[in-house]
Amino acid sequence: MPSRQPISKGRSKFAGTVQRAASRRCERSRNQPPGSCGPTADDILNRYIQALGGAGRLATLTSFVGKGSYEGFDSYHGKVALEVYAKATGQRTVIAYTQNGDSVTTYDGRNAWIVGPDKPVSVLQLAQEGIWTESNWI
Repeated sequence: MPSRQPISKGRSKFAGTVQRAASRRCERSRNQPPGSCGPTADDILNRYIQALGGAGRLATLTSFVGKGSYEGFDSYHGKVALEVYAKATGQRTVIAYTQNGDSVTTYDGRNAWIVGPDKPVSVLQLAQEGIWTESNWI
């Protein structure tokens, strides 16, 4: 029976080949920081935008409907159904179907409200005109 020779330093004979191939892939992407060998966030988003028809086509959209799942503290970290409805005028509604009842947040472009089983009143006004912006609270 032939004796087996140990591979030096615990590396397989293919490790060098894999490392060289990976470094060649990284060398082709000059915009990435050293040590990172994947596409950048911009690359991923640009490919996604192109797959949807390009920036020009996306600029013509006036509404959006999304359905999926959500998990967070108010769903006890269990997945629950979620729906998002939005219009280009800044109007949007988010509905989370939690175990305790539906939680709805709505913004009409000027005012915002929230309804949910964990709120102190049946409809709680979150913001009045001029307080809410597209991206955050002021």
